[in-house]
Amino acid sequence: MLVALAEDQSYVMLTHKLSRVALQRLREAQRFFCPQCKEPLLLKIGQVKIPHFAHRKNSQCDSLFTEGESQAHLLGKQQLFTLFQRLELEVKLEPYLKDLQQRPDLLVTKNNQQYAIEFQCSRLVKDRFIERTKGYKAHGITPVWILNTPSEKYRQQGLIKISINHYQYLFLKRTGRPFLMSYDVERQTFYYINHLIFFQGQQYFGFGQSIPLSQQVFPFYVPQRLAFDLFQTLFARYKQENTQYLHARLMFSRGGVQDDLLRAMYELRLSRDNLPLFIGVMINGQESMTKPAVEWQILLFYYIFLYRFTFSGLTDDIVFYFLDWANLSTTKQAQQTVTRYVRLLVQLKIEGASSNIDEGLLIKHVYDELFAIE
Repeated sequence: MLVALAEDQSYVMLTHKLSRVALQRLREAQRFFCPQCKEPLLLKIGQVKIPHFAHRKNSQCDSLFTEGESQAHLLGKQQLFTLFQRLELEVKLEPYLKDLQQRPDLLVTKNNQQYAIEFQCSRLVKDRFIERTKGYKAHGITPVWILNTPSEKYRQQGLIKISINHYQYLFLKRTGRPFLMSYDVERQTFYYINHLIFFQGQQYFGFGQSIPLSQQVFPFYVPQRLAFDLFQTLFARYKQENTQYLHARLMFSRGGVQDDLLRAMYELRLSRDNLPLFIGVMINGQESMTKPAVEWQILLFYYIFLYRFTFSGLTDDIVFYFLDWANLSTTKQAQQTVTRYVRLLVQLKIEGASSNIDEGLLIKHVYDELFAIE
């Protein structure tokens, strides 16, 4: 904790501006109390963590206030507090919101809108994340969750392939193309992974970018539309990854002729090293599928081939039957993803796996489909 009540009921806030000598004098002259439960607090001025308040052992308030905060969490709150002060915004550090029985790390007000800033350095279960988010929104407060930068991988710049686990997925911002924002207290830098494109499992492609704390704005910077030349680079990398995936997938297949993918590629006369450009393309909603784009799109062409359908004639029912036939998720999101891909094929006049297409035209259409929501 960085905020406590003094004996005169005034708030004492620990910022980086207070020297250790000043803090020691303060500790000798004052007693401190928890703003919520009113129990006595200790002012700890150690050598490992930055100075902070803590409840005494066996406090009944432990379940409501986070004890044992990490150095990163304490330091992050101080640095973010300083940022909002520099931006001349109304900001409160660790305010207790009685109606919500919650205490955000910071509460910022801009243009009469309140923002609850949560700098998350420890793992939070999904249900608690959702509960707190809904609680803020129900009271007209916009929640802003910031992930503590997990590892060096998240600090890379330019085009990267990265694994995003289920916990980190909670922090994805969905303003246009999804992006992940994190903050590194040691480097005092925000790290962004922009324009995330799902590949398979927990693997995504994206573009790394950094913004120093001193240059951050509020509301926080939102990535702009991806430049077309960068998308061309991403498209080429995605195609390479498709080839590598197929090599591994087919090499370790134990199904033989019972393997749907192997059978589909054989009957469609597809080569894993030279697939048609329009198979294995990125589609909005791809993360709703249980197989990588290159695999389910091959299976879709095989399904069309087997049952003599045309892409222009595919109905919602046929799309559903395809998903079920291919052992894919039959959710509404999955159906919409397949429908988007089919719409792309119809626009490009693709009728089967042997069709031809100009690569530049294909890339332009995929780019427009992916970023139309922006």
